[in-house]
Amino acid sequence: MKLGERFIQMGLLTQAQLEAALKAQLIFGGHLGTVLLEFGHVDEHTLGKTLAKIFGVDYAPPNLFTDIPKNIIDIVPKRLVEKHHVVPFDKRDRNLAVAMIDPKDLRAIDEIGFATGHRIHPWVAPEARIFQVMERYYDLPRRHRYISVCQTLDAAGPAPAPGSHGPTARERAVLDSAYAPPPYLAALGTSETAADSEGPPAAPRMAAAPPAPPATASLIVNAPAPAAIPAPALSAAPPAQAAPAMHVTPVMQVATAPATPSGPVTEAAFSDELCRSESASEIADATVRYLASRLSRAILFLVRGDTVTLWKAHGLTGEKTPTLLLPLTTEPLFSLLHERDSYCGPLPTGSPALLLSKLGMAPPNEIVLLPGYLDDRLLVIVYGDGGANASIRPDVGDLRPIVTKIACALHLVALKRRIRSGPDSAEAAAPSAKPTAKAA
Repeated sequence: MKLGERFIQMGLLTQAQLEAALKAQLIFGGHLGTVLLEFGHVDEHTLGKTLAKIFGVDYAPPNLFTDIPKNIIDIVPKRLVEKHHVVPFDKRDRNLAVAMIDPKDLRAIDEIGFATGHRIHPWVAPEARIFQVMERYYDLPRRHRYISVCQTLDAAGPAPAPGSHGPTARERAVLDSAYAPPPYLAALGTSETAADSEGPPAAPRMAAAPPAPPATASLIVNAPAPAAIPAPALSAAPPAQAAPAMHVTPVMQVATAPATPSGPVTEAAFSDELCRSESASEIADATVRYLASRLSRAILFLVRGDTVTLWKAHGLTGEKTPTLLLPLTTEPLFSLLHERDSYCGPLPTGSPALLLSKLGMAPPNEIVLLPGYLDDRLLVIVYGDGGANASIRPDVGDLRPIVTKIACALHLVALKRRIRSGPDSAEAAAPSAKPTAKAA
């Protein structure tokens, strides 16, 4: 049973509240639990215990993260913490307990176990709490959205109920700071102070308060995304109606991608090409060339607000592809991303298949659907399959990082335009994948 369905069954959510939360999750990214915390529909303890029941593992409450020893933190390399969103917090012999967002990610567990030489015991914790602990112990900055969530969770309030595992007063005082230093740094400062009283002055110590986080430039593909979800507005809003129903315009044509290259495009070469891109069109061309060496058919969608546009395609029938305008929050194909950070599997029967048939695509056995976010805003969606009656390659799950690279490349193009044109130039508004005026 999915998380939202479980909360409805528990009487903590209504169907309307779940639908609003799912739409917010699709637009702003992150896990559904994060959105429910932002809306105030559930508390952290209830979320954590419910996730534990769904995954069949133990729940790691926040009190387990306040005093993690350095020798345990050092067991898992920083690169794996950043890649898999995990935090080790306890060790018994060769058994290592780690808190995870997805404790059923067997590939992550295997990779961490191989790298550390330990038997990994996964626990689950809410996404926002994992990101907070990753920042505190591994210096991996989190976005403002997750800082706001944790500050709300850790704000002073009534004492937790018995058995709730909520933070104590001392733990809350540590956790409510977005940049609280790890406990072993505080211990280091204490030992140095004692040494100072017995001998000559010691070298300057690390300041107790780290510097404020750097400002993040706003993305200029559409209206600036909010740093955090305004819960009352989204929760009260009805299902999006501004986005048009699916509309096929025969006059608006988007050329399909060039023929598949003779050899596969490496990820390094693809990254370099994105860095060199000077327009959204060049980004789309580079992306589809990369996808064409891995997927029989691929579609790159551009997201603007709550409307999705077919941006570039490979492997479709015909030389030209009609442009589609799709409603993000009501199109069944994109609903496959509800409560998921990606989708890879069989294509459900019904509306999604009808959409693909309008593009002249025979129903595939399996599809992959990957959303790309930047600064808590959905910018691109990649669709791919292995063709009719064929399965997709088993390594397509490794394509997930590229959608973030595409979003970053769009952001980079926008910044280049602003630098060259100046802030007052109308041309600096956004990288565009719009058709020509004649086509419009």
